[in-house]
Amino acid sequence: MGRAAADFAADYYEALLAGHLPVMSQAQPGFLRRALPAAAPEQAESGEAVLQDVKALILPGLTHWQHPRFFAYFPCCASVPSILGGVLAAAMNVLGFQWAASPACTELEQVIVRGVSSLISLDWLAQLLGLPPSLCPAASPAAGAVLYGTASEALLAALLAAKARTLAGRQPEDALRLVVYATDQTHSCCRKACMVSGILHLRQLPTCAEQGYAMQPQALEAAVQADLAAGLLPCFVCATIGTTGCCAVDPVAELVPVAQRHSIWLHVDAAWAGAFAILPEQRQAHFQGLEGADSYDVNPHKALLCGWECSAAYFQDIQWVRRALTVPPADSPYLVNDACGSGRMSLQLVEAAPGEVADGPAAPTAGTFGASSGECAGSCFASIAADTGSGTDCFSGEPASTPPKGSPAAAASCPASGPTNQQPVERQDVDIVFGHGGFRGLRLWMVLRMYGGDGLRCLMQHRLRMQRFLADMLAADERFEVVVPPRFGLVCFCLRGSRNQDNAALLEAVNSSGTAFLSHTLLSGRYVIRCALGGTLTQGCHVEAAWRTVQRCAGALRAAQVGGHRV
Repeated sequence: MGRAAADFAADYYEALLAGHLPVMSQAQPGFLRRALPAAAPEQAESGEAVLQDVKALILPGLTHWQHPRFFAYFPCCASVPSILGGVLAAAMNVLGFQWAASPACTELEQVIVRGVSSLISLDWLAQLLGLPPSLCPAASPAAGAVLYGTASEALLAALLAAKARTLAGRQPEDALRLVVYATDQTHSCCRKACMVSGILHLRQLPTCAEQGYAMQPQALEAAVQADLAAGLLPCFVCATIGTTGCCAVDPVAELVPVAQRHSIWLHVDAAWAGAFAILPEQRQAHFQGLEGADSYDVNPHKALLCGWECSAAYFQDIQWVRRALTVPPADSPYLVNDACGSGRMSLQLVEAAPGEVADGPAAPTAGTFGASSGECAGSCFASIAADTGSGTDCFSGEPASTPPKGSPAAAASCPASGPTNQQPVERQDVDIVFGHGGFRGLRLWMVLRMYGGDGLRCLMQHRLRMQRFLADMLAADERFEVVVPPRFGLVCFCLRGSRNQDNAALLEAVNSSGTAFLSHTLLSGRYVIRCALGGTLTQGCHVEAAWRTVQRCAGALRAAQVGGHRV
């Protein structure tokens, strides 16, 4: 069965390259339910029979994300190394919630903090992307990195950390006054993160074409000042390098002073575009100011060939993530162990009273961690006594003395290191979920090894060449206009002087042809077609074929309009 599955996968990719499969499924809702029995079989079936049904029923019902003419959304790129890593990970089937449960998984996926450099996947990636020392655990004792599933998870973790920092020293009810800042181009996962974390106030700052659809520091400052005057608590700014709609770049370097002046957590989402920082010229042009960011995220499962799901998040001060997401060990005594390097052991040092040093490994109590039912979610580790504003720092055992507004001084006053015996942070204490399978770090590690920095830089240059190729063809056809400057492999265009419904009809015709799959966005109320170039198998010939389809469909649309049949 294993050999048959491998052959099937090889045949599948050959069919994609040969163009034997349409990129976009033409299936109708309910097609699979009508084709399959109503109940599972009583008798076991052969693997060959199952694979036959996969070919006959499943493949026609897929929109093929690995197709060389898939240009919608942003590509989710797989590669041979990531597929091999996925096969190995599936065979091992490990769970990475705790160091003792899977030491290699923990150390491959998560950089060891407290100044220990272990040149593992996230550390390697940080070097390739040229991240500043403030975000690199190998360079900064306070920093940490986590391999999440998606950028949405990374943003939520950052938001919960920001919430914990802002509420340190405050009353639980102050959580109702927290404010998040984004733009109308920010990914919708920011709003969902607010919904999940219970934050009621989200400010979507307007953007415009004249300013490249980027967040403006003056607009952010004005919004913050207005909220302060209204008695609210500015908490979190979500900046983006490479927005989903048009790859706008928020000016991080100019936003940093605003965030620092008001002690606001600055998160930078570079889910797709972050991979382009592997090119020094792109890094210089678009990735300035990251040394002032509190958190930063990039998705290797998109542009860096790692396959779904794999999102690398870097934090300037990992302690706030731990404070937001660590469950008191008293709630899970079955996870406390004597394994060398267990981060859970580090938390036991707070068993002593404030100002004292713990002598032994007795299990901490819930009271030690301030986990009373009345405390606000995301701040249980502040151990704040509502009547005095004092408490116990859960990592050091020292009296809490955090300034009330989560200022830089607050971050400096809380030790990020805890014990000094160079232990890893446990996965369960920095992740949204308790633990995960999939061994994502194995795929990233294999991609980095089997492509190398040179290979990945060549890949990114190839994408930029395809971007210029398509932009030049668009410029040569007077029927079309490029709406925003092409960037990070994304080209946004529309019919010149057209109505929104005309561009929508054009996109529908292109996608219905089966030749290519593109998507759209709205910019200043205009319906704009997006062509995202970056698939693993995509070459110039596929870009040209898609462009010829766009031209042909545009010609048919214009002919129908001239003939009096407005679409």
